[in-house]
Amino acid sequence: MRIDPMIPVEGWRELYGELAEKVAELKPERVTLGCLRFFPVVKAFSRRNKAVFKYAVERSPDGRFRPPEKTRIEMYKFMASRLKGLEVGLCKETFSVHRALKFSAGCNCLP
Repeated sequence: MRIDPMIPVEGWRELYGELAEKVAELKPERVTLGCLRFFPVVKAFSRRNKAVFKYAVERSPDGRFRPPEKTRIEMYKFMASRLKGLEVGLCKETFSVHRALKFSAGCNCLP
């Protein structure tokens, strides 16, 4: 199962906590987490609701805009704590976040 993109909206702990409870009941083989991320061109040409762009303020080494690393790590740790007993991995994250969290699983995109 994939929960992506996670967006640090106001009240995200309560909202994602409820989602984690429902996911845990399903007992998937793996849960892959990812946060909002986009390349600058998306922001420049998007016709979507521009409000989402206020959350992705940090430019990471891969050139994508994302929520700050500290926020992403906090969100991933929170979800992993709520998904106890399930294998948790990350999707399209930076090496520094992978190193900080040391989740045993990778991304569902990889074997």
